[in-house]
Amino acid sequence: MKRIVSFTVIVASLTLVLCGCSIINPQSSSNDKTDELCSTIISSIEENNQDNLKKLFSEEALKKCTDFDEGFEYTVNEYKGSLINMKPVSYTEDAHFDKGKHSIESRALYDIETTEKAYYLYMYFYPSNTIEPTEEGLYRIILLDNRAEKSYAQYAGIYNPKWDGEE
Repeated sequence: MKRIVSFTVIVASLTLVLCGCSIINPQSSSNDKTDELCSTIISSIEENNQDNLKKLFSEEALKKCTDFDEGFEYTVNEYKGSLINMKPVSYTEDAHFDKGKHSIESRALYDIETTEKAYYLYMYFYPSNTIEPTEEGLYRIILLDNRAEKSYAQYAGIYNPKWDGEE
């Protein structure tokens, strides 16, 4: 009986020592990078800096996006005030592996509070992708003052209200 208890204590101790940081905050580096990405997006919108925002998007997204300028213009015009607070609501990450290469597909939702209004910022991006390097970066962002009611999975770039009329 003493051996079983001792063994259990040793296993539990080793688990805490070896995995302690990831148990306490399993995605701290991912969340920090996502917070930084969110902050850069909001800064680009507040500063009306389309080039700075465009640099965050993947080659693949920019190739597929046909209305980047319109989406950026719409978003800049809809965004009111200056950032007070940004708070992550959800974050999901899927890792894919293929013959020693990998891709990380991420989705994040943030509450954005400005001096004048509150928004939701949806981000779909690949923070890392050695399988398809042209996909690394932002793929889609959507800034709305209410929760999205439909899926925008078929779109790349920045939300444009035309997306709501298309199927």
